[in-house]
Amino acid sequence: MNTDQPQNATEGARTSREFSMNLRYLGHSRIEVRGVFTGEIYRFSTEVPVLPVDLSDAKALLACNLFTIA
Repeated sequence: MNTDQPQNATEGARTSREFSMNLRYLGHSRIEVRGVFTGEIYRFSTEVPVLPVDLSDAKALLACNLFTIA
């Protein structure tokens, strides 16, 4: 986990608002996760708990119980 990067952006431009959903991170520390399908890096924190996540990645993130639909 790299916490030196900005916490309010995703890497790359693959996530389209048309094919994304906002997920809320339920944890209490910074976390960086890579989307299983897109390879997109999502950086969540208590300061930025909600990010748009590609629909193809959202199901896997929701299954880990650290996220909910915002």
